[in-house]
Amino acid sequence: ALNQLGLADKCSESLNCVELEIDGAKVRIAQLLIHDGCAAVLQYPLDRQESVIAHLSELGAEELTDKEVELTRISSGYPTYGVDLDQDNFPQEADRDSLAINFHKGCYIGQETVARIDAMGHVNRMLTGVSISGEHELTGVKLSLGDKEVGQVTSHVTNRETDETIGIATIRCEARTAEQQLQSTCGEVEVRSFPIQ
Repeated sequence: ALNQLGLADKCSESLNCVELEIDGAKVRIAQLLIHDGCAAVLQYPLDRQESVIAHLSELGAEELTDKEVELTRISSGYPTYGVDLDQDNFPQEADRDSLAINFHKGCYIGQETVARIDAMGHVNRMLTGVSISGEHELTGVKLSLGDKEVGQVTSHVTNRETDETIGIATIRCEARTAEQQLQSTCGEVEVRSFPIQ
């Protein structure tokens, strides 16, 4: 479907947004690179939903269920604002420096803090993948390394194919080592690199 819409060449640029007209409706498409291909998030007028979806289906696009969207989003490490991040987070905590931060652009709100962290230091915590065997309610669960609290799970989804619950967590940098085992009220949680496969 991306080929037929003339967007396949832009799939290599994650977070790239384009606007086009589909069946008479103005549609904004935000592309996301995911671990097994390319996906897109669409924004369009609700009164045109049926015709837009029908047109894209004819081109071979597949609509994902809410559960599939969450599985794709979390396994690929894409945070949701208001869920995984909010106004209290520094941009670098999202671990998207090369994708979403322009260190050469002129003035913008927050530029001084962003530039200072880049030039003189680092953040103390970052978004990180986690997993635990079986089905668990992980969102909000605090994570510890020994006696020290080092993070909290911000969102999760159960992957029935692998019989594990995966999530995005904010974890202190010293505990972000891949395969590190952290303690939680649900049992041992493993730190995972994105994409979680």
